[in-house]
Amino acid sequence: MTLTTELADRESPASRFLHDSFPARDALVAVWNAQIQRLPPVATVPDGGLRAAIGGAIEWAIGLDLADTVPYADVFDMVAHEEAARVLQNAGLQHVIGSSVNGELGEWQRPASWTPSAPASELLRDAWMLCQYSGILRRLRHPDREQFRQSYHLWLAMFGSQGPGPDVREALETLWHTYVTRGQPSMARLGGPRVIRPVFDEAFAIGDLILGGALVDVKTYPEPAPSMGAFVDQLLGYVLCDVEDHFNLRSIGIYLAWQGKLLHLPLDIALSLASGQTNFDLHTARRIFQQRIVPAVERSRFYKYGSSTPTRDQQ
Repeated sequence: MTLTTELADRESPASRFLHDSFPARDALVAVWNAQIQRLPPVATVPDGGLRAAIGGAIEWAIGLDLADTVPYADVFDMVAHEEAARVLQNAGLQHVIGSSVNGELGEWQRPASWTPSAPASELLRDAWMLCQYSGILRRLRHPDREQFRQSYHLWLAMFGSQGPGPDVREALETLWHTYVTRGQPSMARLGGPRVIRPVFDEAFAIGDLILGGALVDVKTYPEPAPSMGAFVDQLLGYVLCDVEDHFNLRSIGIYLAWQGKLLHLPLDIALSLASGQTNFDLHTARRIFQQRIVPAVERSRFYKYGSSTPTRDQQ
């Protein structure tokens, strides 16, 4: 169970608290849906069986492109270092000389003048393969780091030598072109620091992007309007999970990957719209929300770690 699945259950403590705290959330949904209505329809999309995998892969590609340093560090830690270095270099990151110790991957940084490449077939293939690989890793409670590093090339040879099929490649190339021409300039304007896969709780709540204090979820839906309520709930849930204000969130947004559209609002305006209050007490709401979701968080941690209290290297 994760925050997303908890919020999908209208009877869960997380969902009830969110709807009680934000009784006017439909006003926020309406603001963003009004912007969607002005967008041209998406011409063609792959069949439903591939959409989730394509969405995950383009999220990976965007994360690789926007990252200031090594993104998805938990996954790259399980990849053979020479392969991880190739992917990071191809994504435009540069290795910090002298930062590698005992053969470890070391530090990588984004140069100030980086511009995303188009087309980017190698980057998209890497994103597709790593997204598939991460799906395997995250179903395991305690994957052995060295074993997975040593067997990564074998996994590539067995399952990934052909890469994505023609339909998937076409979809990813379309999404990437849309991102480079429309999405990336909008997200770049949000500034930094940029956090890829922000962790609110490793087992329960992990977001997509934080760009300059803007919490942004990436959604790959050809028709996003019917799901906008769930998207808004997810963003508000993440905001409530940041109980210590660790990420200093100041705005929220959704990047619609097929449409190349960034929906974005300052956090105080979004909270006012959703709550119907001029001055929403976010500090108190976060504290109460954390109390309400304790059982759900403990269940998620037990499922992931076999214990409700993760060991130090799992935190």
